[in-house]
Amino acid sequence: MWRVDDGERSLEWAGLVSQRDGNATKLARKILNLKDKIGGVFVFYVEDPQFYALKRTAHRDLGSLKKVIAVLEASGARPMTKVKPVQWKGNLPKSVHHERVKKHLEPEELKLVPKDHNVLDAVALGLFVLGRTDKGAMVPKG
Repeated sequence: MWRVDDGERSLEWAGLVSQRDGNATKLARKILNLKDKIGGVFVFYVEDPQFYALKRTAHRDLGSLKKVIAVLEASGARPMTKVKPVQWKGNLPKSVHHERVKKHLEPEELKLVPKDHNVLDAVALGLFVLGRTDKGAMVPKG
């Protein structure tokens, strides 16, 4: 999870909740507990998982994410904005996208990012939502 200071476009590390932390209900509870610990105004931006016929190996992870989002919604985690991967990532290979994302981070921010592809996806989505990148982690126009 990342915290954004009011009026700033910088990311501040707030904590990690990993898929390895348990089932969807446990994960959602950990996320909500971390939200309460952080405090302040909170807006959830989550990837709206898309299932693609040719990428069946990723379906298990996406199914888990979908379950966590459903539990968060049922728990009243609002406001929540779902963003489809094609909106923020396009159809770039993950490795290309992640290298672009890293170039948009300040050195202090980059030090905080664990080497985990799911965390980099979360960072990429955050940068997109903050307007620091356009689709495909490109430099924003104008």
